[in-house]
Amino acid sequence: MSIKFQYYYGLIYTDAKCIYAFDPENIVISSGGSVMHWDGNSWKGFPYLFNLSSSIGNIYSIWGNSIDDFYGVGLEGSIVHYNGSSWQKIESGTNQPINDIWGSYNQKTQDYKIFCVASDKYHGGEKKVFQIINNETVEFDWSPQRAAHSVWFQQDTPLFVCGSGLFMYDTNHWSQIESLPN
Repeated sequence: MSIKFQYYYGLIYTDAKCIYAFDPENIVISSGGSVMHWDGNSWKGFPYLFNLSSSIGNIYSIWGNSIDDFYGVGLEGSIVHYNGSSWQKIESGTNQPINDIWGSYNQKTQDYKIFCVASDKYHGGEKKVFQIINNETVEFDWSPQRAAHSVWFQQDTPLFVCGSGLFMYDTNHWSQIESLPN
């Protein structure tokens, strides 16, 4: 299916950068600057992330709990949160691309645990892991200081980060999984 992305000057065909499915009738797809929602019948646009004079961010990876509560990350340290009606920019403190975001909801504590990773795949520079707490970023220990391209975990599992190797954070310590090549 070809998707036209909605921009302030109309609908256009462009490359999709990421997709996230909450369920078969709630799918979000981003071109970076435009975000569209599949509701099971048709595509609808979200409010714009930018206009001619300003931008609150861009989205190259998505994670969330529902169509009314999700996050996007992207180029130049971009982190945004959609609350069901509008976007909120979250300051990351870096200009590096934020490559991935992943989270989990703890039913017992009713808290989210959300992590994202930042590093430039092509030009080096800072390499960071962030935790998002109450829509603010907190730098997380990233002592391996290797390129970080993806992050994953479940509520009660270690944190996994991959890029220049696969690393696991468990009991306050990072270790590299040596059985896989960098």
